This record gives sequence, C-alpha cells and structure tokens, in this order.
Amino acid sequence: MEDETPQVDNEKPQDPILVADIPDLHITQLSPFGPFDLNDYIASPNDEENISFFAELEGGAALIDGMICTTDGDISGIPAKGTSGTYKVNVYAENSTGNPLAASFTLVIHESLKAIQTDEFTLKKEKVWEALKEGLDIPEVGDITNRPITINDIRYIMEKITPLIIWNVFDVNAPSEKTILQIEGLNEHYNIYDCGSCLVGTPKELYSTERTTKDQYDMAKSLAREAHNRDWTVEFAGLEKPIRIAWTEIKLRDHITGKQTNIIDHTASEKDIGVYEKIVETIINKENPAQNQS
Repeated sequence: MEDETPQVDNEKPQDPILVADIPDLHITQLSPFGPFDLNDYIASPNDEENISFFAELEGGAALIDGMICTTDGDISGIPAKGTSGTYKVNVYAENSTGNPLAASFTLVIHESLKAIQTDEFTLKKEKVWEALKEGLDIPEVGDITNRPITINDIRYIMEKITPLIIWNVFDVNAPSEKTILQIEGLNEHYNIYDCGSCLVGTPKELYSTERTTKDQYDMAKSLAREAHNRDWTVEFAGLEKPIRIAWTEIKLRDHITGKQTNIIDHTASEKDIGVYEKIVETIINKENPAQNQS
C-alpha cells in the first residue's frame, strides 16, 4: 500500500511568525538608542526567506521624531525634544508570501533633564553655584531638588567623578601607597597616581564646573601612554568612553614604537578600530607625502 500521508513542501515560502513577544522599550529623549533588532522576535519558517519590516504608531502616524525602523528590522535613533510619552507601535513583517504579520509593542519615551531645563531652572543653578563659591546660604531651589533622579543625572555624575584605572595584569600585589606622577601631557584638571600594580587618574577638584569631557579624554591618553611606557599587560577599569580613548592611544603607541601591548578583557568596537585605522593612515600620509601625492 502506498503511503497516503500528505507531503509538505519545505521549500515553499511560509508566512512570517512571531517567535517571542516584543518587549516594551524605554528610551530617554535626546539620548541615543539602538539598534533594537526585530529579527529576534519575528522570523520566517524558511531560514533563507528575507523579511521586510515596517513600523508606525497606532493610528498610522510615522514613528516619533528622531526614530526610524529600517526595512531590515533595526529600530534606532535619538528621540527629539518634546517627544516624551507612551506610544503603541505597530510592526508589520512581510516576506515573499505577501501575507504580512502584524505585531505591536509599547514605546515609552522618558523626559530628559536637558529637555526640562528652562531659563528659570538654569538661573537657579547659577545662583546655587554662586552661593557655594561665596560661602553664602544656599537659596531656595525648589524644583531642582524636588524631582525624581533620572538615568541622565547618574550618568552625568559618573562621567564627572569616576576615575580611570589601568592595571598591570601580572602584578598580583595589592595597590601600594599612591604616589602622584608628573608626566608629559597631564591635564590640569586631573591627577595621575602610581599605586604600584595600577595607575589611577582622578579629578583634582571633584565638583569643578570647569572640567570638561575633553579634559577626561586627555587624562585617559596620558594614563595610557604611561602604562605603554612601562610595557605592562594592561586591563582597564572605569567608564566606557575614557577606556575607549585609552585603548586607541595604546594601539597608536604600539604602531609608532613597534611594540605589541597585550590588553586583557577588552574588545574594541568596529567604530574604535575604524578611528584607529584612520589616525594611522593620517600618520603614514604625513610621513610619506611624496608617495601620497603619487
């Protein structure tokens, strides 16, 4: 007797399916977000079937200002000022069958500190700083202190006061008594300490209003150069941005000196590698102007 079981054509395209619910997204306006990959939640039963994505707000309006959804399924952007609120986002995923799958998720845009700063708010902050400098009583600040702390507040404080540490991986001794260093290119707003098994860069005046992000980056470069001069196998501890600056500086010093510094537990991003390669290209062009012109 012949087998009468219906044969399923596994090569025939099948409609996209929802493999997991799309979670709520929480974003702070004026802050970068993404990419958030919708392919993690929607897929084609046939692996080779490409999906085209489209997203819009409930009611058919476009995504909020500053946000996009690519046809590949990546949601990213920087929510514009004034976009805070809760939105329902409808997502449509379609492959060659022509039968789109519809799914939805909730998008919450949180108000940022930058977005709510008014002229009055800024003026009150200036009065507070003036009072602190002059040793006067702190004026009534009201809405400055009586508001929820946001992630931006925490990020700002961390970026202002968090030290950068570069460890000598193969020195297993505990950090010793700190000794302040005077090294080339040291930024005026930072101190660099030699603690034996590690180098530490910290702000001179914790609450200084004159210290900028650039000052922090200059400190990271000085710290990296000192670690490189010592031929350490290094490991970083600190915030992402100064660590990235320190990594780039060490790799540039490797290129210039011909060394090969071993860096533990840090994987450079494609962007950082691209920046490094661009700087090296500039160095080579300066060293060989005739060859570059030809």
